[in-house]
Amino acid sequence: MKSTKVNKPEVTPIAPAPEAKPTKVRVLKVLKTDAKFRGARDAWYAVLKAHDGKPVEVFEKACTDKPPSLPKSGKAEAPSGWTSYFKRTGIISIEEKTA
Repeated sequence: MKSTKVNKPEVTPIAPAPEAKPTKVRVLKVLKTDAKFRGARDAWYAVLKAHDGKPVEVFEKACTDKPPSLPKSGKAEAPSGWTSYFKRTGIISIEEKTA
């Protein structure tokens, strides 16, 4: 009698996936909701108020896609500059939260 040998595929052990580290998200917080501005500052402030409690990246993406105001040169300003201005003047704060 012939013996038949069954070929079993080798099982490769799978290493456990590394644990995902919690990511930190920077969140906008409007501190002064009754501030009065004119012109470009007012337009950027309105967008900031609309993004209160949302990640900074969402605000910057929205402003990059459709700037609230354009200077006479027609070239859009960086949203990070306006974020810095409003933070420096105490209108907003940026909190880091873990997601």
